Amino acid sequence: MGLFSKKVNCSVCGQHDEGELLADGAICKSCKVKSGFYQPWPLKKITTAEMMGRIARYAADQQQNSIFSPTMKVDNWFEIDEIHGLWKVPCIAPSAAFPVDEIIGANLLHNGNSVSKVNLGSAITRTALFGVVGGLTAKRTNVEEVTQFAVQIITKNPYHPDFCINLIAPGSKVKSDSFAFNSANTAAQKILTLISSVQR
Repeated sequence: MGLFSKKVNCSVCGQHDEGELLADGAICKSCKVKSGFYQPWPLKKITTAEMMGRIARYAADQQQNSIFSPTMKVDNWFEIDEIHGLWKVPCIAPSAAFPVDEIIGANLLHNGNSVSKVNLGSAITRTALFGVVGGLTAKRTNVEEVTQFAVQIITKNPYHPDFCINLIAPGSKVKSDSFAFNSANTAAQKILTLISSVQR
């Protein structure tokens, strides 16, 4: 039997169709798809009201994406639209854009540790950033194996409080003196610098 083989009365749209149970009702396949990357798991712990909120939020994100035009970007990792006050992470949510004022800050994650923190619009943190991130490639005498290198963007989004941009693919291993790591490090500097320089 398929995941949506059971007929339910959808608590969101009222239609009788294939779907799954929620904490206080059910949701059809169509409505679940409308929640985009905000789809929670397990659904049985999610209420109808929260699911409707997720669907509405994704619709708003898509509408903002329709007017999004990047003025600053770092490859396919991170983009900012200064004119409309929006940002997006194409590598995670290509069809959604978010308000800049929802960004709280960001962390640079290196092998499970947070090696740098950036606050939105913080020039002091931005200056300190180069000492930390730049130092990761400066220490050539101690070559290490890197299994995680990512920028974690912390947000006020109630349905997606953080976005983790993996600059090194999960499960991969690279040397800290390799071209792959140097490229990831350069991207991290650019992303964190953009976040620290953006004004609310």
